[in-house]
Amino acid sequence: MESIAVAIVFPSPTTVATISYNSGKKDTTVVVVRLLSKCVLACGLLSPALSATPNNLTVGYGYHNAPPYAIISTGTLQSGIIKDIADALAAKANIKVSFKEVNRLDLDNQLNSGELDMNCIANPAWFKQPERFVWSGPLFVEQDRLYGPPDDKRKVDEIGDLSLTRVGTIRGFHYPTLESQFEQHNIQRSDASKHADNFAALLNQQVDYVIADNITTNYLVHSSGEQRFTQHQLKISEHQVHCMFSAKSKFDTKQLASLLDKLAESGEIDRIINHYAGEVPGGR
Repeated sequence: MESIAVAIVFPSPTTVATISYNSGKKDTTVVVVRLLSKCVLACGLLSPALSATPNNLTVGYGYHNAPPYAIISTGTLQSGIIKDIADALAAKANIKVSFKEVNRLDLDNQLNSGELDMNCIANPAWFKQPERFVWSGPLFVEQDRLYGPPDDKRKVDEIGDLSLTRVGTIRGFHYPTLESQFEQHNIQRSDASKHADNFAALLNQQVDYVIADNITTNYLVHSSGEQRFTQHQLKISEHQVHCMFSAKSKFDTKQLASLLDKLAESGEIDRIINHYAGEVPGGR
């Protein structure tokens, strides 16, 4: 039999505990490992913070996310496509999620700094140096369409037909097919913080047209039960919608992006959209 001494250093640099025991040679290594494991746990040397998962996955939203993307009441995200996608991801990944209201113009900074973990309803083309972020695959397709007032008889088939008109747009949003027209003042841009304000301006004849995505507009029609706006043939743009993650997130964002892709493949994302907007004209 041989005597083995095990020294354990406590958090205080002046405190050392020594444990001695006898062991047969065959079991020495196993016993030492087990003894050390028990002592480390008992002495609190393995901090729970080191092995614990990160805190809540922080997901951004704002008033620029029109219903049904974000349905906000009393300053809190109550429901909507963003919340349902984030909740579905959290359930799939077995993590907790929280939501933070963010101004659209500050999204880039907060994602870049790691204040936000995730933002949805995004496309790499909308961000400078999109490679700074981790992206999911395309979750669904969204179309930006041109809408006129009820019973609008004007024919708008191409961008040139919008010359010298005033068009309702979303503040801070980039419209690649129209930017040159805005810069040359061929089309006047009228910014609002949300689509509902633009449609109200349209009904009050403060703008000639509104640019809005087909999902948002279909939600307005779907929830009101009436067709209040005229959708013109001109399609402003069509783009794939992704979720994006901060490269500084403490979560495994590549794994989360992969889980989102699986949710899309399973049809769960389409089910979420259909819940709010029904079958969307123009397709996804």
